Amino acid sequence: MGLTPLMIAAVRGGGLDTGEDIENNEDSTAQVISDLLAQGAELNATMDKTGETSLHLAARFARADAAKRLLDAGADANSQDNTGRTPLHAAVAADAMGVFQILLRNRATNLNARMHDGTTPLILAARLAIEGMVEDLITADADINAADNSGKTALHWAAAVNNTEAVNILLMHHANRDAQDDKDETPLFLAAREGSYEASKALLDNFANREITDHMDRLPRDVASERLHHDIVRLLDEH
Repeated sequence: MGLTPLMIAAVRGGGLDTGEDIENNEDSTAQVISDLLAQGAELNATMDKTGETSLHLAARFARADAAKRLLDAGADANSQDNTGRTPLHAAVAADAMGVFQILLRNRATNLNARMHDGTTPLILAARLAIEGMVEDLITADADINAADNSGKTALHWAAAVNNTEAVNILLMHHANRDAQDDKDETPLFLAAREGSYEASKALLDNFANREITDHMDRLPRDVASERLHHDIVRLLDEH
């Protein structure tokens, strides 16, 4: 698959996990990485199949010790794999909180990096409903209203997957509650379509506009009714 020794060190540390106490293991990881780099190992080499670097792999396998050492050595924090994912995207997807925090605090990290489909780390965190990451990204100044290639913002995605916690956090930080995607769909429209009751309620509690139609002139109520989400139809009528 095109793995280099440095990539293996990033994934496995100083070797296979022997069950020894973690501190020795972390030290040996750092040491192996340092030794390989001292011998001229290529820091930003990419895997043949996926285009991932050692830093991507450290993120994907939640190896904070390796990630720190790689960044200290000057690894590219924003290198993109074959899907356009940066190490920060990989850390979000893997729920690798340690690596995530290290990348967040690293000045070079682009918090608004976009995958080939336009997904930013904030959109990914909202979509995957990973606890704490949405708030941390907003606090670190990620663009709250950034949209992907289909015009969907983090709030659209959080509403669609009924990630109420993210919906509330995004609204609290003034995300555009009535943003419209390429099909003129608002977050409330998506919540109504997908049957996301709690998200619909949170949006209505925050004065989302229920009169905005999509590109086919349908209201959120229309699409909820069409999909037989009777609880949401009732909510839209009575809220």
